[in-house]
Amino acid sequence: MHARGALTAPVRIKRENLLKQRLLSTNVNFGGDSLVVALHTSTGVCGWGEMSPLGSTYDPAFPEGAFAAAPLLAESLLGTGVAATARTLGQTLKGHHYARSAFDMAAWDALGQ
Repeated sequence: MHARGALTAPVRIKRENLLKQRLLSTNVNFGGDSLVVALHTSTGVCGWGEMSPLGSTYDPAFPEGAFAAAPLLAESLLGTGVAATARTLGQTLKGHHYARSAFDMAAWDALGQ
C-alpha cells in the first residue's frame, strides 16, 4: 500500500437512513440508520465508508455502539497516514470491528483513488 497523505480535519460522520428497506436473499429487511464516514487526506483525496446495521438482523446495541465509537475513532485518526488506519483503529478500540468498519472502508477508498 502506498500512502495518500495524512488524514486531516474535517472527518465527517453522518447518521443517515440510506435505504428504507433492503432486499436480502431470504426476506425483506427494513433498514435503520447507517454510519457514513468521509475521510479527507492532506493530498485532497476523500474516502467514503459506511456501516449499515441491516435493521433487526443485529442486536440493537450494534448500531448504537458504532455511532458511540465514531467520534473517538475520528479523533484518533487525525494526522495519521491513511495506510496506518487499521492499526490506529485497532489500538484505539479493541474488538468492535463493526464500529471500525466504516472508517476502514473509507481508508481503502482513499487508498484506491
